[in-house]
Amino acid sequence: MALFSWTTSPSRPRWDGSRILFEITAGNEKIRCAISRAALEEISERRCFRTADLLGCFAYARGRIERLALEELRARPDCISGRLSLWADDVDFVPVGVSPAAAYQQITRHPSAWGAGAPQLAVQFHE
Repeated sequence: MALFSWTTSPSRPRWDGSRILFEITAGNEKIRCAISRAALEEISERRCFRTADLLGCFAYARGRIERLALEELRARPDCISGRLSLWADDVDFVPVGVSPAAAYQQITRHPSAWGAGAPQLAVQFHE
């Protein structure tokens, strides 16, 4: 998939009872997205119970959520269409300001992820 710029869609996010629905604009295309409650709580590092709290957490972390959605979109094969969903597993180990791909490389290349007897090579990412 080609690299492209993205912007926040003017559409308002909404809670559908199990996830927040939102859109990003990639190039000239609107991409329908969703983030699960668990993923939102993982990113915001707090539990949310009321709809207003969930939407508030989404608003606070919107830039980070949209960057994550863009990374997932870039990794998705072109033949897959439909709503792009973000789950809690998609946000594990994603520090603020670091792309999910970079975080994944940092984790999988760290010696602790290799087990005994593996070469001792660690990659550090700096901003």
